[in-house]
Amino acid sequence: MPRTARKLVDGAYYHIINRGNNKNTIFRTRLDYRVFIGLLSEAKRRYPLTVFGYCLMPNHFHLIVYARDGGHVRAFIHWTMTCFAHYYHATYNTSGHIWQGRFKNLLIEREEHLIVALRYIENNPVRAGMVRSSWDWEWSSIRQQCQRDYSGLIDPPPFAVPADWLNLVNMPLTPKEFEAIKRRNKRDSPSLRGQSLS
Repeated sequence: MPRTARKLVDGAYYHIINRGNNKNTIFRTRLDYRVFIGLLSEAKRRYPLTVFGYCLMPNHFHLIVYARDGGHVRAFIHWTMTCFAHYYHATYNTSGHIWQGRFKNLLIEREEHLIVALRYIENNPVRAGMVRSSWDWEWSSIRQQCQRDYSGLIDPPPFAVPADWLNLVNMPLTPKEFEAIKRRNKRDSPSLRGQSLS
């Protein structure tokens, strides 16, 4: 039975996630990361969307976005993933699916949840043991966030970014904060149950 299209709410914040098919590596080189970020920037020009944060990991990516029109989220992600798949196949002489399926969209309902979600994704490389500080991971929004550099892909968040943002991101989430993230993931996206999002 074909899957029905999911309705995305207008005027809402979303935590977007997708990973490589069978958890395969999708970003093999520095160029792969750069191409994907460039595609996100181009998609943002094509589809009106606000991007508050991102983190690309070797086999998956996270985005925090806001969309006045929920349909733009789907168009934005679909265009980016399709273009990257074409690039990937041309570069590595492969075929077939590189993504595990359609993306996961997790609704963020309150500003305090937005702050926690942003900390969660920018801390992802630290949680995964790839770097000691989130600052050391080149493929996320942490440096732009700390430097208040909103000239590229990311936009200023709807809250005042604390001066100690880097320390806040590097600090592990409290059990209550982490449980809230997991609860929201399970509620909004049942197919993620039992999977680590880090």
